[in-house]
Amino acid sequence: MNNTSRKNMLDDSMLVTLHKISHQIYIKHNELLLEHDITVQQSRVLIFIILNKENGPISQKDIENHMCLKGSSVSSLIRTMIEKGLIIKKKSLEDGRFCSLDITQKGMELDAIALNILKEYGANLLVDISEDDINQTKKVLKLIEKNINK
Repeated sequence: MNNTSRKNMLDDSMLVTLHKISHQIYIKHNELLLEHDITVQQSRVLIFIILNKENGPISQKDIENHMCLKGSSVSSLIRTMIEKGLIIKKKSLEDGRFCSLDITQKGMELDAIALNILKEYGANLLVDISEDDINQTKKVLKLIEKNINK
């Protein structure tokens, strides 16, 4: 394959385009959160804990599954969040091997800020895009996500 063919293939690749867009969104989202000393990953953990704490104790394994991350990555993420005072880890009285995660008041306050940033940034990304196009894109992305997990 010559370089022109290779370039055309990459330029036309849906996978490459999705990856580039995802990476750009992630970088910009982290920049928007930077002034609050929180990352996208940390905000996702806070949101997950808040949305799911009523269903029972939340473990590190729950975070791993939700975020599709390895245990070591989540351990580092949790450790940093504990150091920042965003979450706390509580040992189970029934099983000393089990620790549950809960959000602190500081974490709740930052979650509200992070959620507002997510809402505003998401809206800005969709400016000048019709509702029909947005709905069609969501449909296609859900199909792609389904295909990933086949």
